[in-house]
Amino acid sequence: MALGLRFFKEEDGKLYSVNRNHGEWEIGKWYTWDGPVVLYKSGFHYYKDPFEALMNRQGYILALVEVGKEMAGDGNKFATNKMQILQIYPTVFLAIMAAAAADAADAAYA
Repeated sequence: MALGLRFFKEEDGKLYSVNRNHGEWEIGKWYTWDGPVVLYKSGFHYYKDPFEALMNRQGYILALVEVGKEMAGDGNKFATNKMQILQIYPTVFLAIMAAAAADAADAAYA
């Protein structure tokens, strides 16, 4: 198994994917995608790189996820048919990541 990052949203204390295509998520529970896995279209999507996850953020709750076999990917974004949430990062972690990304962008364009 491999690790990745994915954003979720929270409604009424429950976690959902942004498009709500798989119902409620629970930490530590494995979920399986039934059907074909096609990058940007179907399956469970995630990022391996924290910067890419932040730059392509959908939702506001960042989670560390464990994924099954990588079934599709383009070098930045990946998709699989099996995933579980291992950990939810505190919101302050997102602020730190955003500040680091802003610093990196400033340095790149200075």
